[in-house]
Amino acid sequence: MPPHPGFFRLFPIFFPVLVLILGCRSYGPVYLSEGAGFPLLLPEHIEKNIDMFQRISGVYRERHFELNAWVRADGTGITMELLNDMGSSLGELAFTEKGLRFTSSYFPGTLPVEYAVADFQLCFYRIPALQGALGRLRLETKTGDSLERRLVYDGDALIIEIEKEPGSLRYTNHLRAYSYTILGNFL
Repeated sequence: MPPHPGFFRLFPIFFPVLVLILGCRSYGPVYLSEGAGFPLLLPEHIEKNIDMFQRISGVYRERHFELNAWVRADGTGITMELLNDMGSSLGELAFTEKGLRFTSSYFPGTLPVEYAVADFQLCFYRIPALQGALGRLRLETKTGDSLERRLVYDGDALIIEIEKEPGSLRYTNHLRAYSYTILGNFL
């Protein structure tokens, strides 16, 4: 059966909407530990605007990785353009109050990028908003001479440790066995 004659007139209008809907992933809470969900917070909870190049190096269960990112984040959203050493795009993540979108020809479409957003929020969002969203998990902060530490506990167990200094950030997830260091200007 041929399409309705009006289909071809309306297709240019509906196709971009369909692409936007299919390109945005819905997400539930991110589980930071067994049974402890963390709902992603709205972008308005960011501590301060970020617009910077970052060099990321990390380890996940003995596998090392390195990449570059251009990160822009403010009260309207988070955008991360992931780049290889030659400056070619590896993918782009965008998070706004409307949803989460990740496009990449390099990484698999099943990559759970909501965990990257949760990590970002734990590092750069305001403490009171994080404390309210963490539920049964406990967030402790410690500040000193040009150092800020954020520690997330599940009961007495330290599960996430974040250390921010003026030129670097160190993120360690003890429960999930990964860590990374980001070089940038953070304080």
